[in-house]
Amino acid sequence: MTKLNPKNQSKRNGRPYKIIDYKMLDNLCALQCTGAEIAGAMGMDYDTLNNGLRRETGKGFTDYFSEKRSVGLISLRRQQYKVAMQGNPSLLKWLGQNWLGQSDTAQQVQADVKLTGFRIVEDDIDLSE
Repeated sequence: MTKLNPKNQSKRNGRPYKIIDYKMLDNLCALQCTGAEIAGAMGMDYDTLNNGLRRETGKGFTDYFSEKRSVGLISLRRQQYKVAMQGNPSLLKWLGQNWLGQSDTAQQVQADVKLTGFRIVEDDIDLSE
């Protein structure tokens, strides 16, 4: 989980810093967990996590999360594509609508055609057989 950070402990008074487990943090960001959920899983308060990130990376949780969440989105997209290519019709339809802008509603095409007349033609097929 988290460990006490001995860095700069002799130079400051007060409670020791906690070490942020960046591997766990990155994995939980990829899973789209909230800051409070991640902090809870790491055994600290959200403010402790946010302040630790500011101190160690120069970014708060929101900025860090924005960078790391893309890994999870890419993994999800990769799995969706894989399942769709295996023939899942509903996922193929969803990907077509969302990625390609396709629609399942019929499109009406209006043509500028003028009918000048018509002719009645009898069927040559004998249906009595």
